[in-house]
Amino acid sequence: MHTVKRVGLFLIVLLIAACGGGGQKEVGQVAGQIYDANGDPVRGARVWTDTNGRRETVSNSTGAYVLTDVGEGDIYVQAEVDAGGARFIGQNVARIFGGERTKSTNIAVYRDNQLAGIEGYIRDRFGNLIGGARIFAASGNSLSGAMAISDDEGYFFLGRLQSGVNYDVVASGRGYDSDSDRVFLDPDEVRRADFILGDGGDPLLPPPNIVSAQAWTTPAEEVTNRTAVQQTLPNVKRLWNKRNPLFGSSRTPKLSLGGNNIEVDLAFDFNYNDSLLGFGIYRGRTTNGQLTGIDFLRDPLTRFYQDMDEDLIESTNYYYEVTALNVLYPDTPDSESDPSNRYGVRTLGDLELRSVVQTPLTFRWQAANGADQYVVYLFDEYPNLGVDPIWDSTNNRTSNTQLVYNGPSLTRDRGYFYLVVGVANNDESLTVSRVGEFVKN
Repeated sequence: MHTVKRVGLFLIVLLIAACGGGGQKEVGQVAGQIYDANGDPVRGARVWTDTNGRRETVSNSTGAYVLTDVGEGDIYVQAEVDAGGARFIGQNVARIFGGERTKSTNIAVYRDNQLAGIEGYIRDRFGNLIGGARIFAASGNSLSGAMAISDDEGYFFLGRLQSGVNYDVVASGRGYDSDSDRVFLDPDEVRRADFILGDGGDPLLPPPNIVSAQAWTTPAEEVTNRTAVQQTLPNVKRLWNKRNPLFGSSRTPKLSLGGNNIEVDLAFDFNYNDSLLGFGIYRGRTTNGQLTGIDFLRDPLTRFYQDMDEDLIESTNYYYEVTALNVLYPDTPDSESDPSNRYGVRTLGDLELRSVVQTPLTFRWQAANGADQYVVYLFDEYPNLGVDPIWDSTNNRTSNTQLVYNGPSLTRDRGYFYLVVGVANNDESLTVSRVGEFVKN
């Protein structure tokens, strides 16, 4: 039997509230991930908005950013980074509410000479132009759909998309069934694509299925200048990623007791439906009983959610469910599906490095709360984007807090970089050290 709506009032507000209005605007926050065409996080990107006042920041070593004191309303968030003699840029749209943090506003950055866009008009079945409709475009590596909003004349422009790939494009509005298309864009092309939204249906959608969840504790590091602007640990994280690889990599900022980031990555399955508006995300701390609605994922194309709540803490079990919301939510009993399966994951504590010992070369670290095995990764250059380890101990995990190196010979007086990953719970709980470095004696 179908359950009652559980997302709660805060989701209803997200769906139907009109931003702005009379009086002084309140301020909120927007947070998300900067990533590249492969879905890997990008460090050192400049992130800013000029909507409702200039706000600017830089993505950190995990690609995460947070813009604070952003005025209420629908805002464009932009990102750019220079690397390898090329400029990479991207943008997305976020809806800001006073006193709240808008989460998972992820931005893909692409080479500025390989960009394209989509423009067009949104109408209802009678030909009337629709303002305020949302248009999503997602390629295979998207953590979330790039989004635009149609203006009062029904016109939209969705820019800074990547050329040379297929995009699934969906025009969506509350109370209307969506219209969708698939487009392939050439460099510098602005493709015309018009959409017609049908009368909203009220199907009881099937529940999603949570495929995986992973808890990550990752180092919070200041952005510093090295030999490259893009500095991430994408290869290591990809090796441990249990979710659908099409979703790429991601990290978002939350703090452990030691000041490091804590996040939970959630991946789920759901077959697209024109009546799908988005998803309700629930979280709790027990294996049974009522969960609390924590977010409305207003993206019918994504099947990935980053729980970036600042209240997440280490050494704690969290349980998740996801529901599908149709375009008439919250007006009908069938507008929210039954909940998905409940999926639990546990967060780990910080992993702090100790200095290496060189005779023999021994990597050392402090035990991380909750981790029961450790793996070491060694690099011959700083692990920037595209840099693979020259050695790792994946096939020789240890439960100790040190590991003697047994790889190929290293060059005397040369600098090397390393990090340690602590794991538990069938590799669904992970904690990552900062990047350490040493010069081989």
